[in-house]
Amino acid sequence: SGNLTVLTDPTGAEIRIDKMAAGTTPLTIEGVAPGGHGIDIVAGQFKWSGTVKVYPNRTKVLDVDLKAYTTPPPPPPPPPPAPEPTHPAAPAPEAEPEHETEPQPEAADTAMEPQPTPEPQPSTNTSDKSAGKPDCRAVCDRFVKAVTGSESLRRPIRHRCFERCDAGELKFSICAWKARTMQDVSACMGMPESE
Repeated sequence: SGNLTVLTDPTGAEIRIDKMAAGTTPLTIEGVAPGGHGIDIVAGQFKWSGTVKVYPNRTKVLDVDLKAYTTPPPPPPPPPPAPEPTHPAAPAPEAEPEHETEPQPEAADTAMEPQPTPEPQPSTNTSDKSAGKPDCRAVCDRFVKAVTGSESLRRPIRHRCFERCDAGELKFSICAWKARTMQDVSACMGMPESE
């Protein structure tokens, strides 16, 4: 069997492997059967689906930028019956303003006004939140290189690093980026969590 590591931006996305719930990112799954597996990743309005091939005794890393995959918004409602046919007839009555055909253009104008303008723009808010954050994936990948020990020790440390970095803890992120030894790792992990 092999291993599968799934990383996403943003983190915390739900993972389904072969239609079975597997957890949230960042996530490493050990003992995955070799061969192709269907992967579905969902985080809010972001969704990614694809197939990943896992090889025996190797770790496959899947890194997905979910911001490039937004689920399509629902289709806009169909427009009301077009009142255009009454508009071309409007220029003819203008020559005789005293006739009773005058109210017709007004009816056409009022029918044109109440059309609502759709404004679906949900994705801009999510990008604003992460504007001032460091690249947590790069910070935590560099941080775990200073960890001495097995992969089973690195995984929880990487996960905790992602949580604190993603929460906007700038001092922790700087400490993690500069860490070179296991003593540095312990010092960073022991830092008090900031609000």
